[in-house]
Amino acid sequence: MLTVSLKGIERLSGFGPHVLRGARRGVLAAARSYTKDVKAYLNSGRGPGTRSGHLRQSTDWRPEGEMGAVVFVQAPHAVYVEEGTKPHIIRPHRRKALKIPNPSGGGYLIRAKVRHPGTSAQPFFFADFPARQSRMLAAFSEELGKGLEKEL
Repeated sequence: MLTVSLKGIERLSGFGPHVLRGARRGVLAAARSYTKDVKAYLNSGRGPGTRSGHLRQSTDWRPEGEMGAVVFVQAPHAVYVEEGTKPHIIRPHRRKALKIPNPSGGGYLIRAKVRHPGTSAQPFFFADFPARQSRMLAAFSEELGKGLEKEL
């Protein structure tokens, strides 16, 4: 989750309503820009495998508070993709054993537990952050500039 917010809003209060509206629109534009960049990164094939497209589809943003927005990924497995996992043991939750497809042929293997080797991190949400940050700032500046033009 990434929070985009404008700190020090009281400094802008002396400029007038158009500047405040432009700042608000700028924050929202920055959040839209970051969301668009994450989805483009996933579509480009540089990010983790996009077999199902679930990471891309669950990436979104929403306004928060008066001068803020949050960019988020709803997919429950997103944190494991972004940060990777350590080796761990998988045990069945509702049954006595796990049914695993046989890697060497047809059929299945039945196991009481499996030792998972872990996965390496495949960053997609914070990948290329400096470039995304500069595009967010450009989107914010453009909207704030429109508000300043209307004020003057």
